[in-house]
This record gives sequence, structure tokens and C-alpha cells, in this order.
Amino acid sequence: MRLPIRIQRRRARGWKMPAHTKYVGRGSLYGNPFRVARSARELEEGGECIVASPTEAVERFRAWIEGTREGRFVAGCAARNLWGLDLACWCPADQPCHADVLLEIANPRGEGEFKNRYYRMWDRDEAAE
Repeated sequence: MRLPIRIQRRRARGWKMPAHTKYVGRGSLYGNPFRVARSARELEEGGECIVASPTEAVERFRAWIEGTREGRFVAGCAARNLWGLDLACWCPADQPCHADVLLEIANPRGEGEFKNRYYRMWDRDEAAE
């Protein structure tokens, strides 16, 4: 058995999202409202939701989750609905991602979650085979 992880979603032919994985990118309830600018001009003119780096986007997402009513609603939904699931987003695996913040919220006890007999039951079935 293992802790849930972040999976990079792909558009490659034949790629399918693994079982027990939830998409948390933009367009879902859990999407990050802060986007990394593609150019310097977009950064200047883009508004408050356009940021300079992925690290800044994750920091602003964490502050949004903790400091706004909408963010607290999303955090509550994540705690209830994402527990034990892998999370898929478009962010490259080597960069910070808001899905990491959602994983922390959904699985707050880390490896302590393994003491719960209902945690990731599908992994237990596969390990027994």
C-alpha cells in the first residue's frame, strides 16, 4: 500500500487515467485559479490571477485556500472527496503543483492513514493477490 500521488495528465494517444485517480486541473472544482504567464506582456496586463512562476502559483493557491470563503469550501470538499485518491493535473512532475496542496489536505495524517482499515481498500485487495 502507498500514499496517494500526483499524476501528470497527458494527451498522448492511448493514455488513460489510472483507476482511483481524480482530475483536479482547471475546469474542475479543484482547479487552481492562478495561472503562470506565458509572456512578460501577459504578466504585466493579465491581472491578479496571472503569476510569474509555478512556485508562486502554488503559494498563492495555498493562501487562497486558507484565506477565502471559496477556498475553504474547496478545501472542505477536497478533505471529504479526495481522501485516498491519486490526483491528476497537467503540471509537469518536476514542478510544484496545486495538487500537492490538495493531497496534503485530503490525507492530513500521511502514513498514519494506513491505520484506518478502509484507507485505499483497492490497494489491499491487489496486494493480497
